[in-house]
Amino acid sequence: MKRKKKKAGILPLLALAAVLFTACAADDADTDRQNSKPDTAGLTAFVMEDSTDNPATRLVGEHTGSGVRFYWSRDDRIFVDNPTENTEWRADKYNNIRDLTSEGWEIDDRACIPKAKFLFEGEFTKPEYRVRFLGRNYGNAEYADRVYIGDEKNYIGPQMLPIDDSQTGDFATGIAHRQADGTYTFKLEHKASYITLRPFSTQKAFTKWGFVYSIEISADQALCGMFDIKGDTIDLSSRPTDEKYKKISCSGPMNYLLKIPSEAFSADDHSYAIMVVAPGTYTNFTVRYRFSPNFNYTTGYVTKTYPRVTFTAGKNKVISQDLQETVYPADTYYMWDAVDPYWKGYEWDSADPVQLRALHLVETDKNPRSNTDTRWYNEVSPYAGADGAAPAVAASRSCKDCPNINELIWYFVYGAPYVDYEVYALMDEIWCGRVWLKKLSTIAREQGKTVAELKEKAPDGVDYTRSTKKPDMDSFHIASGELGHGKPNNMTDYFSLPFLGGYGPTENDFRPSHPKRWMFGNTPGAAFYWSSTPTPGSPDEAYVWEVDLSRDYDKFDIRPMNRQYGISRMWPADR
Repeated sequence: MKRKKKKAGILPLLALAAVLFTACAADDADTDRQNSKPDTAGLTAFVMEDSTDNPATRLVGEHTGSGVRFYWSRDDRIFVDNPTENTEWRADKYNNIRDLTSEGWEIDDRACIPKAKFLFEGEFTKPEYRVRFLGRNYGNAEYADRVYIGDEKNYIGPQMLPIDDSQTGDFATGIAHRQADGTYTFKLEHKASYITLRPFSTQKAFTKWGFVYSIEISADQALCGMFDIKGDTIDLSSRPTDEKYKKISCSGPMNYLLKIPSEAFSADDHSYAIMVVAPGTYTNFTVRYRFSPNFNYTTGYVTKTYPRVTFTAGKNKVISQDLQETVYPADTYYMWDAVDPYWKGYEWDSADPVQLRALHLVETDKNPRSNTDTRWYNEVSPYAGADGAAPAVAASRSCKDCPNINELIWYFVYGAPYVDYEVYALMDEIWCGRVWLKKLSTIAREQGKTVAELKEKAPDGVDYTRSTKKPDMDSFHIASGELGHGKPNNMTDYFSLPFLGGYGPTENDFRPSHPKRWMFGNTPGAAFYWSSTPTPGSPDEAYVWEVDLSRDYDKFDIRPMNRQYGISRMWPADR
């Protein structure tokens, strides 16, 4: 009976079969299998039994809410334990899957079938035979005693993928029973394990911009690789020990795998991915979703770790989680020590959202223009004197609680920075990139000083809040050496600053090729944070902490910046 046509979003995986199965090319039977009208005389038919609860299927699958419903797809084949001259297992010479399915990417009833007929050469007289399905990776009977679960391109549905881009390594067995007419019928029992990932989010940033481009799963032992088959089961004692097999990954065509919905999975929702794993119990089981965040021109991640997860042969485990990430405020941008935020009256979520238009490279004249505007910077002169002993001049308004220049230098020398690309939300959009720095209290403890002492003098003994001398940053040795990647292990000793970028006051600032009053998330990310200290000798400048990561170099710096820039002063209290 013909299946009722599915919605286009439900079974896009079912078009996985559009590409030739090159792994089978060594088998002499392939020539006949490609013919539209093969000679089937003298061949024995093996046909799947009807089953309403566990369809005998393979390669492509759809999530049913709890389990996985599989379907036959183009170039699938099975093996029967009827020895040939060279092998114990015999591969089918021909099947009718190609006759009943369609090529290409179109999603319709002919993209897959729930039942198939397989024809074999040779003599078949026994009342029953063992049957095996080994996934798409091994189509040659020579390899019927092992199964390979792919580390990359590990995917069986539902998003549409070409077969060449899907290394699945599924494994199923069954017993074929002889019928009165000489044919055989069988059911398949799946022996691999399956994981269905169906993330969702109640945060608007994810549903607005939340396209998952790939998924990576890792654990404490091999999830994939080459396994022996023993007694029609996966021999877990043959689990690979190579580190590369502790990870599996999949990605979608044209970098698109799934979109994050606003609620948990429903039957009409295709926003999920099904992967194959070896059975077993795993610790430190980590799922990493890869995003392409807004304007960062890089890759961001949402990482979820589960202490202990068990996968049972033939069963599907569903992981569905509400993705909730840090939401940073958008009113943190100020000219240096201004009374009001840079976009007051024109906030991204206001009736006139100039901030958002500027973010999206639309030029504007609504940025602060003169000292009659409460958004204008503090024009206080840097120093009361020029003898090096004058009282310090510092921010007194929005930047008064920012670190002073001495503190910045301590961060520069002993902050031991790390950078991660975990996703966060800003202006209802997805962004990524944070720098982690040691807290001043941690640095003080490690250096045998008090926090007050670090605030009073830089590591070279100079109080740059009072000196007319600017610090020579090239003279300071960075004690931590290379930039660390990921999050630090001792998280309690650190604080983080997101790559919030900033807004420039003139046409050519930051983006020479784009003459807009905009700078936000340089390639691949940038962080600029005001200090509380103005720059000596420059009444229109103040010191900033800068992190600038590009494709060519990573830069950490402390430098003067024009006070007209709209950048962040969002230093955490516990820093």
